[in-house]
Amino acid sequence: MVPAQGSASSPTIGAQVWPADAGDDATTVDVVFVHGLRGNPINTWSKKDGSGTSVCWPRDLLRGNLKTARVISWGYDTDIANVFSRASEESLFGHAQKLLGALSRLRNEVARPILWVGHSLGGLVIKEVIILAASYKMTERYADLGSMYHATIGIIFLGTPHRGSDKESLGQIIATVAKATLRRPNEQLLATLASDSHVLEKQRHNFISITKDLPVFCSHEELPMHLIGMVLPSSLPQ
Repeated sequence: MVPAQGSASSPTIGAQVWPADAGDDATTVDVVFVHGLRGNPINTWSKKDGSGTSVCWPRDLLRGNLKTARVISWGYDTDIANVFSRASEESLFGHAQKLLGALSRLRNEVARPILWVGHSLGGLVIKEVIILAASYKMTERYADLGSMYHATIGIIFLGTPHRGSDKESLGQIIATVAKATLRRPNEQLLATLASDSHVLEKQRHNFISITKDLPVFCSHEELPMHLIGMVLPSSLPQ
């Protein structure tokens, strides 16, 4: 069994569940959000409204349309130049293991449908989760983890670099600064995000082979960001 992960001292690591008191009988679907590089389980999905109040749309708005959904926002350490501590040495596989284990404990063996939403690197973590769950299902190991493969009813990718992204070199620049100040960036994640990464190509092949009948939606940016430009060319989220 892969243990669930979380931290009482770090609310950005682990699962945020909305509503917190959602019972198994009242919930018909789990919607799982996974943030991206240097993201946050709350801030990534938040924006201030006209009054200046921060609105986290998975928490504050989504259940207005999906009243019987339980929303789970997963947080993990992707800050490659963390100011206060050494960056996580986890790989995509390591992050996927922790998410799969945590979700299994939250679901408590209930066969409920799962809809995934991943932003940037979060989409790659989700793909790794699906691949891992499928392997458990095929080998009949850890039945509770493998069951989440067939429980998946759809995946939404938002700006996910399926083939790697040249613009993620911004992270490499931050990593250089981190090294200069004696901080340690996550070299494994940076290598995975490099353009034409063999890790992403292998993941892409494995993912396609097990999700042929699964509804998958990919979205990418159409307007450049200030100073940075287009983070993901439209050719990449494929």
